[in-house]
Amino acid sequence: MASVAARLHVNTGTDLGPWVRFAIAASVAAIGLAVVVAVLAFGALGRSTAVWFDDLAQFGTTLAAGISLLVLARRSSGRVRTAWALIGASTLITTFVGVAAYAVYEVVMQRQVPFPSIADGVYIAGQLVALTGVLSFPSSPGRASGRTRMAIDALVIAISMLYVSWAFGLGELYESAHIQWTTATVGLAYPVTDIVTITVLLLVIRRANRTKYGRLGLLLLGLSLKLAADTAYALTFGASGAQVDAAWADIAWIAGFAFIGVAAWTPAGPPSQAITEAPATLWRMLMPWLGVVGVMGASVTLEAMHRPIDTFLIYPGVALVALLMFSQLVSYRETLVFLGLSKRTEAALNARTNLLNQVILRAPLGVARVDLHNRIIDANPRLGELLHASNQLLVGSDVREFVQRGAGAEVEEQYRDLMRNQVDNVEEEGTVRRADGTTAWFRWTTTAVRGTDGSVEYFLTMIEDMSARHDAEEAAMANLAGLERLNKLKSEFVSMVSHEFRTALVGIQGFSELIRDEDLEIPDIKGLAGDINNDAQRLNRMISEMLDLDRMEAGKIRLELKQLDLNALLQDAVERAQMATETHRVIADLDLALPVVTADSDRIVQVVSNLLSNAVKYSPHGGNIRLTSRLEPDMVHVSVSDEGAGIPPEFIGKVFGRYERFESNHASKVTGTGLGLAISRQIVELHGGRIWVESEVGKGSTFHFAIPTAARTAEVARP
Repeated sequence: MASVAARLHVNTGTDLGPWVRFAIAASVAAIGLAVVVAVLAFGALGRSTAVWFDDLAQFGTTLAAGISLLVLARRSSGRVRTAWALIGASTLITTFVGVAAYAVYEVVMQRQVPFPSIADGVYIAGQLVALTGVLSFPSSPGRASGRTRMAIDALVIAISMLYVSWAFGLGELYESAHIQWTTATVGLAYPVTDIVTITVLLLVIRRANRTKYGRLGLLLLGLSLKLAADTAYALTFGASGAQVDAAWADIAWIAGFAFIGVAAWTPAGPPSQAITEAPATLWRMLMPWLGVVGVMGASVTLEAMHRPIDTFLIYPGVALVALLMFSQLVSYRETLVFLGLSKRTEAALNARTNLLNQVILRAPLGVARVDLHNRIIDANPRLGELLHASNQLLVGSDVREFVQRGAGAEVEEQYRDLMRNQVDNVEEEGTVRRADGTTAWFRWTTTAVRGTDGSVEYFLTMIEDMSARHDAEEAAMANLAGLERLNKLKSEFVSMVSHEFRTALVGIQGFSELIRDEDLEIPDIKGLAGDINNDAQRLNRMISEMLDLDRMEAGKIRLELKQLDLNALLQDAVERAQMATETHRVIADLDLALPVVTADSDRIVQVVSNLLSNAVKYSPHGGNIRLTSRLEPDMVHVSVSDEGAGIPPEFIGKVFGRYERFESNHASKVTGTGLGLAISRQIVELHGGRIWVESEVGKGSTFHFAIPTAARTAEVARP
């Protein structure tokens, strides 16, 4: 059987072991009860055999039930272990003392059991132990006062039932048998204690977890059958004045303990969490008073029937009054305790609320409560400072009026997960538009505040201004990108300069080897010497450009300022540029009214020559190159325009940078270091002027520079 249960567990994923044990216990109990009914009710083994079989069946059933309950207690923990252990102990008390005493009288001594006897006292003590066990269940009231009230209510109900039963027949039955009141009290103690235990168990079951209903239900059924048996014993005793064997009462008694034993093997699911103490419900408060109403109804009915009230009923009546008075004292004490606890709790809650309010009001973060429709319910002063808005403006405003959030499916899914309680919070960063129209970079964290039923009541959002950090990160990223770009330009510059140097050196080396190794005529030698000289000048020019730029940026260049006829300088530059190209037409468009300016002629020539040279280089298909001069207020404006390929807009802001050279389809044919425009910018700025470019792709470019007419130059460092 165990192997079958193991295979079922593997196949279904459910542990069927407890259900197999329950099935075995239920089957054994069913077979045993069938045999008991056959022997006791139908005399299957004869009258003489039925006597000892009855005692043996009672002994075996109570023993099996007690052992099963103790096994269950061993498998349990906490208050559950205590409860089942006490119920099991009460069963074993009944087994070893009560049933054993009856067996000694009936089987060994062959005489009728006297009543009352020590066995009866043991039985009643065992039932009180069982009541204590039921009160120990976790689903019973946790406080001692709660358990006391439950026991009092159960006693009130039991005594009320006894009062009504005695008034309407049970008293006459006992009086006709001339039974002493002490003996009658012992006889009635059996059903009374059963009623109390069952009443308490009903209250326990009502507060228990549903998974425990099966086990506790079987326990309730067993105690109910035991109550039926004990009631039958009390009635037969009242009728005859002696303890009389009753087959069906014995069967009910045995069946009751059989169900109690099977309850110990009933699966009840995993251990449940402790149940918090709940306020008493109306029906629970009315239960004992319903018993009192029954007593009052019985008394009124007796008076209406002109029947005297038995003097014996004074005792249960006094007991009822005493119990109700004691119940009121317990209630009054509980009220005082709850009142004091309520005041302390209220004071602690107020202190905590004040503390939280102070924390929120003085928090360095903005805090807001937002409803399910994205409207601000409440906000602390810091949020108003962050959003440049008053509290009156914030409350009731839609969050989307401030948060500039795009339609992101990922963010929406995060908020859906927050609503479903799948995540604790949602963090976002982004641009926020303040009430005055300015923007800032905020980070906000949103969490859901839920009610007792688990539904979201509102959202709590904490906002932090991260503008400084965000600006610093963006600046750092921009600087890093600039450094990476500068490093790339340096690498390209080194490669380009190396190529230019190598080209010049190869020419010098080749021409010099021809002069050394070949017998050449004087004109050929002069031609080769001229080529060598041109390459050497080219090297010298590149080295000079690099050194000039470094000295200019370091402030170590001194301008030689003097009076200068700028038009004459520009005309000379145009003529030299025209001699250097046959595919271009270099045009001078000079303002004859241009005054004499104060400038460094060599440096201005360097700027103009570089601009004209670039115009020729970047106009490979020829065309017009126009050099223009114009007089402006306190400034002289010079421009060089070409009809070349033009410069893309994204590159215009970079052309005056160090190592920058515009790359195009023709760029591979252009020689130079790429420092010419950077040097030109430094020279113009040293003169107190500025330089810029205008260009349109496919139509050409125009480079402008303007310098002051007077000596309004930048301060020049001395060498």
